[in-house]
Amino acid sequence: MDSVNGRISQYLDEEGIRLRSDSEIIKILGEKYPVYEKLENEKNRNNDTRLLLNFYEFLAQPVPSLNIPIYDLLRSPFRGTIEFYLENAANRIRTSDTVLSVGCNTGLYETFLAKLARKMIYLDLSKDQLAVARERTKRHGLENTEFKIADMNNTYIPSDSIDVLFCVDALKEMTERDNHPFDNPFLGERIKEFRRVLRKDSKDQNGRLIIGVTIYPVSTEKSFSISAGVNRGIDIYLNEEAKKLKQKIEKNGFSGGEIHEKIGRTKDLLGFASFLFDLQVHD
Repeated sequence: MDSVNGRISQYLDEEGIRLRSDSEIIKILGEKYPVYEKLENEKNRNNDTRLLLNFYEFLAQPVPSLNIPIYDLLRSPFRGTIEFYLENAANRIRTSDTVLSVGCNTGLYETFLAKLARKMIYLDLSKDQLAVARERTKRHGLENTEFKIADMNNTYIPSDSIDVLFCVDALKEMTERDNHPFDNPFLGERIKEFRRVLRKDSKDQNGRLIIGVTIYPVSTEKSFSISAGVNRGIDIYLNEEAKKLKQKIEKNGFSGGEIHEKIGRTKDLLGFASFLFDLQVHD
């Protein structure tokens, strides 16, 4: 268990994250599942902070039979993606780093990564999600953590104070209404805020931005039929979307970005792609 992969696997096991199908999740949630669908639809139809907070307040509720929050239960079909993000991020965080996680939700990623960093700052708009994250850090005996309630558009973090900004599957919240359009004009402003808080002109190296996004092969513009795995047409489309996001990030003051890709599938979802972008502030 000394390897990063081994530690990640043990950590996720301890946190109750195991592979579950959509049908299993629906059965576990029972009467709560229609509530989840209703709140998610309301959130997606309206650019309203109140509806967003209602949605995440619901996701912070525990699943009594499993003793994990609903949010973690809903992530369980994507354990392979979680492992992919954690492994790549863990290899990029140093013991001297101050890490800011924007849109941390229940702190599943952050609590593992906090063990590798000097300091981890958990930032989210939902106090209910942050409460779950705080309890998770207590269980793991972490004392190098800080919690902030803020919108990612205005983090209230001092300029030039962060070594690594970590943002996984939260970049689109409150700006995008499709699965994966990265041409929203507000996205550039959000990335500029990320650049503002990251260290610049460092003798060692400028601040680094680690962004993880999961892109699905269906949008309002295109749909694809998958018969056996991920076909070439889908693969091209997903990579085009990833490049579009990378260009948007580079346009707003970052460079040197690597793209790490994982094509995956769940018991119910035939194909999707997860991308991790590793970029650095450009002087």
